[in-house]
Amino acid sequence: MTLTSAVNYCIGCVFAEREPPGKGCSTLLMGIAILLVMVPVLAVLGLVGFFHWLIVDGLLFVALWALPRRHWPWVFLAAIVARIAAGVIISIASGLPGAFLGYWSSPISFLLGNVLEPFLVVTGVLLLQHWRLHPGGQVTTASMAKLHFAAAVSAFAVACKDIAYVLNENAIGDVRQALIVNMVALEEANTWGLLSAFAIKNFLGCFVGIMLLAPFALWAGSGGHRRNSSVILKDGMTYLLLVMIGYLVLATSTTVAQLAEFLRLLLMVATAIFAMRHGWRGAAMSIFTASMAIAIEDHIGQPAHSAVWMQLFIAITGAMALLFGATIDDMHEASRMLQSAKEKSENLASELHSAAMRNLQVEESERRRLAAELHDEFGQNMTALQTHLKLARSDENQPETAKSLDAIGELTDSMRSNIAGILERLQPAALAELGWYGAVDRGSSRRLAEDAGPHFAP
Repeated sequence: MTLTSAVNYCIGCVFAEREPPGKGCSTLLMGIAILLVMVPVLAVLGLVGFFHWLIVDGLLFVALWALPRRHWPWVFLAAIVARIAAGVIISIASGLPGAFLGYWSSPISFLLGNVLEPFLVVTGVLLLQHWRLHPGGQVTTASMAKLHFAAAVSAFAVACKDIAYVLNENAIGDVRQALIVNMVALEEANTWGLLSAFAIKNFLGCFVGIMLLAPFALWAGSGGHRRNSSVILKDGMTYLLLVMIGYLVLATSTTVAQLAEFLRLLLMVATAIFAMRHGWRGAAMSIFTASMAIAIEDHIGQPAHSAVWMQLFIAITGAMALLFGATIDDMHEASRMLQSAKEKSENLASELHSAAMRNLQVEESERRRLAAELHDEFGQNMTALQTHLKLARSDENQPETAKSLDAIGELTDSMRSNIAGILERLQPAALAELGWYGAVDRGSSRRLAEDAGPHFAP
């Protein structure tokens, strides 16, 4: 690979691919649509700030994974504009003006907080494309594991950027309802502990946000995956919605934090049951519903005893549910293929049996034809020859002629006997008169077998 081709490849991995001829106008319209849809959605979600997921990163990951690379610059632009808009609103609402553009403390803070994130989220997408794993591809346990790994790569990159951001700001905080809350300054005594907790929280939040939405991209990306979706959605509306409502009623009515934690544990039981019932699609739907219920409860009810513990619990439960669901689907597919192979084997055995019977019938028909031809043609000729020999013998005058005629007669008798034996072996008379059992029990076949040694019991 030359230097020029290597550079072009690296640029093509991050930026848009070359436009197909005549596609410029449609790409522009698609880009405008991406901006109009993604900017307000990402901005609003960035203001909410759920503690256990970063759904913004999940939407970015899914958009980049599902769209062709020529649309990626529009996704990057939409993410940057949305984060700038959310940052302005948060700065105004929190009453924290900045030295850079009036809202950020420095150009580095602006770059880390608004620009880099979409370019870091795309690392996991590039890894999936390297593995040729696309939203419309087949979902197996191995492909689901690769999706988890790619999500972890993106989450790690985003967490490293967030650590750089708080180090630059020298403070750690959180966003709740467009406000910066729980602001803690970094000091030598607590720097490593705060940074570790912050890094784990942001890593798990990004990982959970991606894994909540990425399975739905797989679900919607293929007609085969969309098959029987109405049944899964119906069961979800019937059971998961009731479980979610019941959980919210109980969790918001209690004042005991430990009881709320216990209810969250019970909520995850529905995830395993639904995954067992509907595979990885059921797992995706149930973990999203459970996580949504916990997020709502966190904003209107009792806060979690430990944000990191809750994130870890949701991440592990969701990952295991998706892998378990993919394994269930693999088993169902293997069972279906085994049943199909069994049916094909039975059909093949039946066809072979029919072919063998047809061959046997053809062979028997050919035996009868040969026997009839030998009997009708050769037998008649032998009879005629014997008749002429007898007539010639009655008129012989010389002893030598009589001897020759006698030799020809003996030879003719021998030939007739041999032909009779061949006819008997081709089509035994006992078979036609007595049937298979009678021919074996009383016919020439029995005599041949007894001459060979075995004896039949009466």
